[in-house]
Amino acid sequence: MRLFLWVKMEKKNAKVPAQIYYARHMQQGVAKYDSEMILVTEDAIKQMMPSFNGKPVYVFHVDEIDLENAHGYVTETFYNELDGWVWSKIILTDEVALEAVNKGWAVSNAYIPTEYSRGGTHHNVEYDRKILNGDYTHLAIVPNPRYEDACIMSCDDYKAYCMSKKAQLDELQNSKNVNPKKGNLMFFKMKKEEVSSIDADTMVEIKNDDGTVTEVSVFEMRDALLNAKKNEAEKEEEKMNMDAEIDVGDEKMTVKELINRYTKSKKNEASEDDEKSNEEDEKENSEDEDEKENEADEDEKKNSHFEELKNANKVKADKAPSYKSHTDRLAVGKAKY
Repeated sequence: MRLFLWVKMEKKNAKVPAQIYYARHMQQGVAKYDSEMILVTEDAIKQMMPSFNGKPVYVFHVDEIDLENAHGYVTETFYNELDGWVWSKIILTDEVALEAVNKGWAVSNAYIPTEYSRGGTHHNVEYDRKILNGDYTHLAIVPNPRYEDACIMSCDDYKAYCMSKKAQLDELQNSKNVNPKKGNLMFFKMKKEEVSSIDADTMVEIKNDDGTVTEVSVFEMRDALLNAKKNEAEKEEEKMNMDAEIDVGDEKMTVKELINRYTKSKKNEASEDDEKSNEEDEKENSEDEDEKENEADEDEKKNSHFEELKNANKVKADKAPSYKSHTDRLAVGKAKY
């Protein structure tokens, strides 16, 4: 008799029929986290998408994945060209998730970066590193997502949203099309003809040895020839300067000889520097242990960059919908009887 009563109670608390929703949860750009600014590009968010399919959905973020207590699952993830966001089609399987949706809560994804590069600037905003790829771990329904425009839509609402976005884009594209007959556009063709006078627009045909023809501006040829003459004059003057003599102490030598002597003396100085560097090498070897410790600290810091990133802000939230797992309900049932 006790077993029969418990089964009846368990059926009464069974999960509600599953319902399908669309979740808008990520877009490219810079996002602020507790200790760093992160840039996620469009290429990165597209590359991460396949890893989200089949992942669990929870109310609030979790530290460990427990499929038994999941409130739903991600079934399909895609990039919406109409708004530049990553969307996921999700199926919610219990009253806890549906109650959170009815409250108007949004969504927040969580992922572990697998590839990243150094920091830089994006639209004049500095960031600490750029995510190149990553693996999603779960989707959370939360009241305070990091991406402010993240949201959940029903199937009908999502369909209407896409139609509205497409209509806006069509209107924008149509407004950019100009009728040549009514607009201020001017069409013209260049005409090739013989001329009796030369000006800045005069072109000349030059037949090359291979039979091809090159069109060149007369003024362009003139400027090129003037530059060539100038370069030749500068080279000749430089050659004369190299042969000029100069007093170096009680000795006369040309500038060219002076340069050779100077170069030789610099080589001797370099040899002396090499000897000093050998002495410094011994000092550097004694500092190897300190460098290894610094490298270990750097590796530890690098590994921290692969920790899970949860895209929800740490703000005090509304009370979470009440929820008891299958194990909790079993314990309650046994306690009553």
